[in-house]
Amino acid sequence: ASEQFALCTRSTGIAVHSLPETFHQRPGKQKLSEEDSKFTLSSNCCRATLYEGSTSFEYALDSKTVVFGIRPNLFRAPTDNDAVKLKQNGDQFNDPSKPLGNWLRLGLDCVCLDEVVTSGSLSSSSITSNATIYGQPGKQSYPGIALAEKLLSSVGEEELNRKVHLGSYKQTIKIDDKGIMYVEVLFDLNESLTDLPRVGIELAVPSELKEMMFFADGPGENYSDRSYSSHAGVYEGSISDSSTYVVPQEQSNRMNMRWLVLAEPNGRGKLQVPKFSEDIKSTFRGAVSDRQGAMIASTSDEMPQFTVSRHTDVSLFSARHVKELKDDQDRIFIRIDAAQRGLGSGSCGPQTLDRYKVNGGEYS
Repeated sequence: ASEQFALCTRSTGIAVHSLPETFHQRPGKQKLSEEDSKFTLSSNCCRATLYEGSTSFEYALDSKTVVFGIRPNLFRAPTDNDAVKLKQNGDQFNDPSKPLGNWLRLGLDCVCLDEVVTSGSLSSSSITSNATIYGQPGKQSYPGIALAEKLLSSVGEEELNRKVHLGSYKQTIKIDDKGIMYVEVLFDLNESLTDLPRVGIELAVPSELKEMMFFADGPGENYSDRSYSSHAGVYEGSISDSSTYVVPQEQSNRMNMRWLVLAEPNGRGKLQVPKFSEDIKSTFRGAVSDRQGAMIASTSDEMPQFTVSRHTDVSLFSARHVKELKDDQDRIFIRIDAAQRGLGSGSCGPQTLDRYKVNGGEYS
């Protein structure tokens, strides 16, 4: 028998460490500069760069980029419970019991940020961006995906060639005196939105960071309505080169992330879960102290969910078979969610229960 307890932390968001430097750096002086519509936060050898009018940034150690960009993410590659994307004639595009058709009508597969206002604060060593989130229905095309093709042919151009107002987005990045970057995000989505796939962010790291260790529910994938067989623990693994399902779909989610480490192989064996002593902090540092990579840690009272993949959700949705997937050669994608819809059993039984659905409102 086992029992698990919820652990809370103090603030909201995630912290990004450049390994191993931010574990060994002495405190330095934080700087904020603005030049040619570009904001730069720096401390020691680490810096975060963001262009005015954008929320996407880069986090770098010296000249090496550790994190590429960040974007709001409201879409997931559908499972058959969401709707069977390859079903002949795509006749589930208008089925009220299948949410995928509505996700595409809202343009959740291609969201954009508009009316972006960016400001920097030297006193708090931070850069804040406020923006409006829009969906762009019909912006993406999916040749060979029956449901998407049926939707495009059945819905008028006027409905597709428009931007759908979804809500507002606020993002604040900070950097501390050791070069650790903190990212805080707030979504305020329209209350009229119901049964969304997810609310979260997606960022990318270099493809060399192919080894993984995490403190979350595991070891296998788990979701809000598929979690009783998963337990909080520290697990290690490597980034899958492709989909684990014949028909690519949502996969590999883990609930209740405390931290995630992605590292380069160093020729001396894979990342190993440390044998924890009473001094857990020192034991963990010893396990990653010689690794180049990134650590993403939750600083939220509500622990987020995460997925690590070589594919975006749009790439997974676009593929009819695992053999059609092409791994991104330069990036590994990390999706961090405040909420994600449960899986349900809608392909052959009841849909996701209401308590596992995601609706409009505030998320951070």
